[in-house]
Amino acid sequence: IAFAMLALASVAWSAGKADAFRDAFKWWWYAGAFCVTAVAVRSTADAMRVAAVLFVASAAVGVDGLWQSFTGAPDVFQAADGSLVPRIASTLEGPNQFGAYLETVIPVLLSVLLFARLHRIAFIAGSLLLGLLTSDLLLTFSRGAFWACAVGSVLVVAAYIWARRNADVHTLALLPKRGAVVAASVALFVIPVAGAVLSPDALKHEFLATPTATASMSVRGQLWSCAESLIASAPVFGVGAGNFADRNANCALRLDAAWHGSANNWYLETAADLGIAGLALLAVFLGVMLLRARDAELWSDPVAIGAYGALLAIVLHGFVDDIMPFPKAALTFFIVIAMIPALRSRTGTAEFREAYPQQ
Repeated sequence: IAFAMLALASVAWSAGKADAFRDAFKWWWYAGAFCVTAVAVRSTADAMRVAAVLFVASAAVGVDGLWQSFTGAPDVFQAADGSLVPRIASTLEGPNQFGAYLETVIPVLLSVLLFARLHRIAFIAGSLLLGLLTSDLLLTFSRGAFWACAVGSVLVVAAYIWARRNADVHTLALLPKRGAVVAASVALFVIPVAGAVLSPDALKHEFLATPTATASMSVRGQLWSCAESLIASAPVFGVGAGNFADRNANCALRLDAAWHGSANNWYLETAADLGIAGLALLAVFLGVMLLRARDAELWSDPVAIGAYGALLAIVLHGFVDDIMPFPKAALTFFIVIAMIPALRSRTGTAEFREAYPQQ
């Protein structure tokens, strides 16, 4: 809320007041979604209900993304052999935004599959959905999203392994023994898709090439330098919310066309738009959320563990992209991380077992 208030106040000193208003209202939107979710989700059962809706929505988005890979993707890049490789975006604004959406959903879905004792049909459907979304993530060719999602997913898997090795007898009996089945289901979905769509040169270009070897990183380097110059020009409160898009013309960017977009770095863009004050507020918010890992309640909740993995993924992805100008991905992120326990009732576990007796 403090960040949203600062964004709205920045209209007073911004050059592009329309962009400042638009960006500020987005942050009020995000703050509202976060707060409503945090207040409404008071138990693990509540979180499971929200997660179920998330998974249904992601299934529709995921199918649309896979369909694009066969019927015509909205974006392409040139591989090392000179061929044009399609990049899917599904219903989102672009491949990187779709990747950010997927890195928010995948850790939550993985955590629910590993930690919750689901009905057999729900488990099979969830495993196939995880395979679909993982395939889509590969087809976005978003390196930032891929590696960030990998870190978030590794955290979930590590929590599962730790739980199986260190849990008491009662807790161990509640944990499903389906990790290998989940991995096999994902592989059965990903391998055929990868074999049909992904070429070795495309994979090498996106996942093995050094950062300086790709054109996208060259563009990012220019944008980051521009953001640094804007920070130097207004270090305390920045040039105004969303005004990097308006002020970057002063940087004489060597791009093929005029750039009216983000800095492709969440933290540099925040510092450019709202100065050190805005960056400090963002750092405090993210820091408080990350410190929730000290709460044992987080590690006893399947949805919360996945939400923490999604938080870690977006925090890392923020170093090479900024998804906050794009509400389809950003709103999902704030709703998901609001399910990290903070306002939960102490009867949450009992309510969960009552609502989901098969657990």
